[in-house]
Amino acid sequence: MKSGACDFLQKPLDPEKLLDLIEVLVARDVSERELKIPYPEAKRRFDSLTNREKQILSLALKELSNREIAEALDLSKRTVETHRQTAYRKLGVSNVKELAVAVENFM
Repeated sequence: MKSGACDFLQKPLDPEKLLDLIEVLVARDVSERELKIPYPEAKRRFDSLTNREKQILSLALKELSNREIAEALDLSKRTVETHRQTAYRKLGVSNVKELAVAVENFM
C-alpha cells in the first residue's frame, strides 16, 4: 500500500470490478496531473519568459502550429520550436492545455 496500491484484486477476477477500479484510478491520475501551482510561483515563472517566448505562446494558445507561428513572426520553424520548448520548460508544462491553465491569469 505504501507504493501506491489502492486495492487488491483476487482471482477469479471480476471484469466489472477491474474496469471500475481502472476508471477510478484514471480519474485520480488526471486530477493529480492538473496544474496546481500557487499564484506567486506561477507569476514568477511567467515573468521569467522573454518577450519573444510570450509572443510565441500567445500564438500557440490560438492553436497555431510551429510552422504557422514561424510564418506569422518571420522566423524559422526551428527558432519557434526552441523558444516554445524553453518557455514550456520554464512554465513546467508539456502541452497547450497545460499552457492555457498556467498562463490564464497573465495573458
